[in-house]
Amino acid sequence: MSRGSSAAPSARRVVVAVAGLALALSGCAAGQLAQTSQQRSTVDGAAGQVGSIALRNVKIAFPASGRYQKGDSAPLEFDVVNQGDQADRLVDVRTDAASQVLISPAPQPSAGAEPTATATDSGSATPTGTASPTGTPSPTGTATPTGTASPTGTASPTGTEAPTPTTSSSASESAPVPLPAEGLVPFGGTGASVVLDGLTRELLSTEIVNLTFVFDRAGEVTIEVPVATPATPLPPAPPIDDVTAESTG
Repeated sequence: MSRGSSAAPSARRVVVAVAGLALALSGCAAGQLAQTSQQRSTVDGAAGQVGSIALRNVKIAFPASGRYQKGDSAPLEFDVVNQGDQADRLVDVRTDAASQVLISPAPQPSAGAEPTATATDSGSATPTGTASPTGTPSPTGTATPTGTASPTGTASPTGTEAPTPTTSSSASESAPVPLPAEGLVPFGGTGASVVLDGLTRELLSTEIVNLTFVFDRAGEVTIEVPVATPATPLPPAPPIDDVTAESTG
């Protein structure tokens, strides 16, 4: 009888220990899953993929004042990589954070911007400021040139045509951006541009905006795009003593 009674408590202790270990392990696993589901990537820029088109380091440019006000325009900065063997086009970007999205290809230099000598109807340039070969004698016996270069032979007094202003896409116009096969197209800076025009709300640094990119062949993809952080660290806040001194002074 004594042996049976001593074995029973030992068995109960083993069962309790095993149950406690299983409960501890399940608690750790649950904590890890819950924590992971709340985490966000710290990379300053989002990424997306649709078909052969890859979006890399997509972000809204950092606002100079630290925030975008409602109604402002906010440019995007990102790269598009066409990994396929067929050309494509970025045709649209949609979001509820702006009243419209303006898309423009990279500006191209206009032909004929360099000044050239103006040609006459016969195709040859006419020099200016030269006297015609016919002269009429004046009463004093000296020949006075009566002819100067024809006013129709030159476009300006210097004999050169004024340069034609270069034309670029208007900020209020949108046009698809070509994406060559197996190529990379940068957006932002002096390249192609995508601008969120007429923001519908205030945007702060690190805030997330949903953007849908639409491509002619590949289709569309929606990604969460952050407002960029400053490229250089912000100056540190003044010490509390200095702030107190300024407020009392």
